[in-house]
Order: sequence, then structure tokens, then C-alpha cells
Amino acid sequence: MDGRRLTAAETRQPPAAPGVLAFISQSRKLVGMDAHQRSVVNRLKTARGHIGGIISIIENDAYCPDVMKQLAAVQGQLEGASRIMLRRHLETCVAKAMQEGRTAEIVEELMETLKFDHHVFRPAAVPGADAIDAMPEPPGTPS
Repeated sequence: MDGRRLTAAETRQPPAAPGVLAFISQSRKLVGMDAHQRSVVNRLKTARGHIGGIISIIENDAYCPDVMKQLAAVQGQLEGASRIMLRRHLETCVAKAMQEGRTAEIVEELMETLKFDHHVFRPAAVPGADAIDAMPEPPGTPS
């Protein structure tokens, strides 16, 4: 160095590539989250990418069973995210409400929420019945 002070322009770092900035921004958002939230966000981002792939294979006239397998995989990712959120809720909100003596209120809220989870509150199985059996026959199908 020659002893002179550097100008602001001389001290600036070269601009980062847009993808790098997006990664840094996303990484900062994940830092403020707990492990449950990070896991759910990661699963949802994976599902989002997977859905894009499914759309692409459908547009390219993929074999129906292949599409169905991919859809099942995304459903599994979403169900996993839901289970993680349920665990987080039980460990944080429900535990706190019970400590505060609000057990009935939090149980009612949880029951209301879980009725949207088809794995928790699914209809009772009827022996011999199948969802496909309940579908109407296409027109012109012999009885």
C-alpha cells in the first residue's frame, strides 16, 4: 500500500451472481427457524420441485401409472411435512396450553384441525367396498 485511503468504489466486492444472492437470502430465512420449521420448508421446496417435474412429464404424455407414482411421492412429502408440523404443535403450543390449564380449549382446537387430516379421521372401511366400485359406470357399459 502506498499510504493513501481507498475510495468506496475500490473497497466494494464484485457483485454476486443472482443465484448466490437468492441462496444467501434463503439461508438467512432458515436461520431464524427451529428444526421442525426448517424440515417442513425443505420438504415443501422438494415437493414444489417434484410437482414441476410431474407437470413436465404429463405435458410429455407420460404413462399414467408413472405419473400416479410421482403424485404419490409428492403426497408422501406433504404428509411428512404435516406430521412434523403436528409434532411441533404438540411439543410447543399444546404443551404450553396444558401447562396454563387450557387443556379443553387446545384439545378442541386440535380435534378441529385434525379433521382435515384424512389419515387421522378417515371413514371406517366397509368390507368389500372400494373407492373404484363406488365410481359410476361409463355410459354404454353393460351391466
